Amino acid sequence: MKRPGWENLNAVKDKEIYGVDHSGLRTLYDYVYLQYIAKVIHPEKFTDVDPLANLNDFYTKYLPVKPEGTFMIKEE
Repeated sequence: MKRPGWENLNAVKDKEIYGVDHSGLRTLYDYVYLQYIAKVIHPEKFTDVDPLANLNDFYTKYLPVKPEGTFMIKEE
């Protein structure tokens, strides 16, 4: 994270930076991103939830295209 001042943020120091694809927000499949955020915040409560698999299932069932790209990420 190379933005000025970011090195002072606890999330950056603790390597707890996450992101989601902005084009998925306010869509029929935005529940997947809520699952991802919930799993990041409370992993012990969402061990049976697989947001990426759910996104792939949604695409397979409802959309005529294959999902390609990065939809959810943890910055290392």
